[in-house]
Amino acid sequence: MKRKWIAAIMVVSMLAGMCGCAGAGPEAPEGGDLEDSQTGSLADSQPSADDRSFGDFQPSVDGQPSGASQPAQDSGTVTGTEPDDLPEVYVPALYVSEEGILQIDDTAVVDGISYHVERVEYTEKFGDRDLTHLNDGLKPVDDQGSFVDGTRYLFLTITFTNTTDETREIWRNQGGIYTISSQMETIHVSGEAVYYDVYWEGGTGADCHHWVLEPGESVTSEVGWYVDIAAQKAEYSSWEECFGSGGSIPLYYMVKLYDGDNEGSYFIDLGVQAE
Repeated sequence: MKRKWIAAIMVVSMLAGMCGCAGAGPEAPEGGDLEDSQTGSLADSQPSADDRSFGDFQPSVDGQPSGASQPAQDSGTVTGTEPDDLPEVYVPALYVSEEGILQIDDTAVVDGISYHVERVEYTEKFGDRDLTHLNDGLKPVDDQGSFVDGTRYLFLTITFTNTTDETREIWRNQGGIYTISSQMETIHVSGEAVYYDVYWEGGTGADCHHWVLEPGESVTSEVGWYVDIAAQKAEYSSWEECFGSGGSIPLYYMVKLYDGDNEGSYFIDLGVQAE
């Protein structure tokens, strides 16, 4: 499958081989799953310690975020490398074996924390959930929190259990939502956790998605993600090669903090066919 090429400042070595749905793949997931394991995928839009609502975003001014410094006017002289001139970097495809795929009734254990999916809801409706716990600044929603552009929510109720003999702090948004192609390539669908039924009150407002578990302790939480399949289809030129022309794809919950590979990770089949 063709995957997306991204600009980078430094030239890195190109990978020699490709397999599966041949081609380049999408860039690695953005957000806390890769960039900041301490703050998670909502790091750039977290509430302050005094205001845990996700809905407050600063407007932009002429394309610049509010408060950002404006670029100085130049005389037409190019003083640096333009984005179009930067080298391209290949992001390799990632695959999973049959042993790494679990069913909805299975429990995955990674790094001493077990994950069991209790309930799955794939819907355009936000329902009667707490709107103040929704990060609605990234996608168009109505005043009830429901989508108006075809995007859907995937709400997972998950039981997290500390199986170790030490106190552990977890991130309830780690992992993310994936699909798996016929060639067993794992393709990132959504890593943007946008809803938590209950915020953790420890730490700062940016830590609301964390939770501290004592040895043997569990917490059951509902976590919600955005799923925009239309955007995925537009990004992958070999979509039909990997998934056929029917348009629907299976969704999986990845159990592991994303770190650039699939080693030690599990993908729980959610029993959902997304369109």
